[in-house]
Amino acid sequence: MTTSCAGKRIPGPLITEKEIDDPLWYNHIPSFEGNPTDNWKQIDLKSAAKELLDEAAKKYQKKMRFQRSGLPKEFLETTQKSGTLRDQIGALVTIVEEGPLYRLKELTSLIEQLEKKTKRVRLLIFPALKDLFIQTLLPDRYLVHFSQRNFDLDTLTKRHLIYAIYESHLKELYQRFLLCLEELSQDPLEYPRNMALKLAKELVERKPEGERFLLALIINKMGDPSKTIASKSSYFLHQILFRHPHMKVFIAKEVMQFCVRPNLPLRAKHYTLNFLSLLRFSRKEDKEFLQSLLSFYLAEFHRFVEEKKKQQTDTAAENFSKPIVYLLQGIKRCVLFLEEQELGDNLRKELSSIFQVAKSDTDSDWLAALELLFMLRKVDVQGSEGFGKVIYQRVFDALHLSVQKQERFLKLVSDSLKSDSVIERVGALTKRLLQAALDTSPSFAGACLLAVCNNNAQVELKGKLSCFIRFPEQGREDEDSNTANDTSNLYPEYNAYVMNPLKANASASCFWELELLRHHFHPSVAIFASKMLNVCEIPPYSGNALKDFSLASFLESFSQRKPKTGVVHHLKGVSAITAPKVFKPNTEGIIEDSFHSASLLSEIGHKKLNKAQKRKHKEIIEESDDEELDEEFERHIRHKFGNSLDPDDWNDSEEDASEVDVPEEEDEDDAIANEVRALMEEPLDDFIGKKGHRRKRTKEIFAPAEEYEI
Repeated sequence: MTTSCAGKRIPGPLITEKEIDDPLWYNHIPSFEGNPTDNWKQIDLKSAAKELLDEAAKKYQKKMRFQRSGLPKEFLETTQKSGTLRDQIGALVTIVEEGPLYRLKELTSLIEQLEKKTKRVRLLIFPALKDLFIQTLLPDRYLVHFSQRNFDLDTLTKRHLIYAIYESHLKELYQRFLLCLEELSQDPLEYPRNMALKLAKELVERKPEGERFLLALIINKMGDPSKTIASKSSYFLHQILFRHPHMKVFIAKEVMQFCVRPNLPLRAKHYTLNFLSLLRFSRKEDKEFLQSLLSFYLAEFHRFVEEKKKQQTDTAAENFSKPIVYLLQGIKRCVLFLEEQELGDNLRKELSSIFQVAKSDTDSDWLAALELLFMLRKVDVQGSEGFGKVIYQRVFDALHLSVQKQERFLKLVSDSLKSDSVIERVGALTKRLLQAALDTSPSFAGACLLAVCNNNAQVELKGKLSCFIRFPEQGREDEDSNTANDTSNLYPEYNAYVMNPLKANASASCFWELELLRHHFHPSVAIFASKMLNVCEIPPYSGNALKDFSLASFLESFSQRKPKTGVVHHLKGVSAITAPKVFKPNTEGIIEDSFHSASLLSEIGHKKLNKAQKRKHKEIIEESDDEELDEEFERHIRHKFGNSLDPDDWNDSEEDASEVDVPEEEDEDDAIANEVRALMEEPLDDFIGKKGHRRKRTKEIFAPAEEYEI
């Protein structure tokens, strides 16, 4: 069957078996080579192509009575009419997937349902159409409109016209889909906007068609009222650049245009500047773009500084802090990739503003400004002196920084000491750093010593700092000397309160702070200070003192110690906290306990024997005295009463009295000995590992052993 066009029959088949077996239509598209076609010929060809596409679709439907998957056509048609909304969408997507070239009407029906602006229908159709476009419909290239095709009339076939008109219709339908996606991204609810952002990101990553439109949609979401969506858009842009690094310049330019929009919220600028400051550039490929980016950074930095001056409040300082930090980081990255002659005069004009930020109260601002000023010393020679003043004034402020910021500051100090050629400034900065180490945590003190004399800086600093350790201080007189010459004018003393390190007269003083640090309570700090006194030599240390010497690190290492293993165990059936600890049976504890008990008995017996001997000696003396008193008493009785009372009666009465049993008081040592002896004779089962002893209920506090039941 042939079709006439411009008085000529068009040859070729409408459908081939390969096209039916493979649903990816772009794998079978013929090549279009030829000269540009006239407009009147294109109009004629376009009408003929539409007729051929409709004819091919009818022929395909007749041939495909039953689907390849085994599902009859009637089932899909019934599902489209009487099924649920989700089933209807699924049936349409299935039909389009199996023959996209001949199912243009079904695809158009899905797009028309999107344009009805029913939110429930949109939320179901958008994910299905996204998968359909990515997996089946869109090729890995840009779609070409019918008017942009070049047809060679000598080799023109029906398949040329069918594929050309289908691709043109597909491009139009995809544009309608993207417009609906843009409307979804502006929905008042957060969930539809989040869905639109995710769909746009996936489409940009997988297919090039419509990428400019989709990238603009993602970039615009940086100004979304929701913080979640705004931050997620910046994150999605980084993911896109990871898969397509060649889009870096285009995306960066779009973000820069978005940032300079009037009345843009400050939070949106925060996200855009954060994104730009994290971009990676190449010195060779991106040199021209880096110059334009540096100009953009400097213009925004000047505007932010001026706005911050107008709003002299704490809230304004907090709001402008993060954007200024991102701008300083971006300027630093541009300076790193550009040569000195490529930086331009705009950067020199903004040096005064950068110094103002370096003297501000916000920690992040002045630290980022110091890092930038250290790099800009090659641009301005006078900036080196200004940088030395600012970093000298900021040493004590670093005590209140976080660990990460302290690490950045000490690295900056170490690099500054290595690169500075003025010994007076090096000595003043080192003394200020050692003074800060005297009244701070051990971690910062150790890090200060390592920053002064680390492994990389030993060679450069050894010659500079050795004079402050080896030689005595200048201009110091003896207290007992009465010389008339005043040497203080020749050698002024060190002044730690001046703001300029060159006027501190550090060369007139030694590093006496090392002597105090040598007696530091932390052993590592003391070792570092002692080694530094030996001509600035510190043993090699590859760790991070700010983390290794911290309290958290100490507690972590202390908690990982293994506990001591003992031979005691708790009584069964009792709380492990309140139960008394006893020795395990059949262990060395029993022997040790017996040994101590025996020694206790022998000691008590020895004391008792000594007391008995002393008591016996005392009784002998008392008996001799009693006999003398008895004789004198008898003489007195006989003299008064005569001999009527027989002395033998007195002896009998004494014997009767002696026969009466009088209980003796138990000695304290005897009581202790009896208790220990009773414990030694008692079996171990009565107090070790015995379960089930329960006392019967009695009224008395202490009950005999028979009242206990097992």
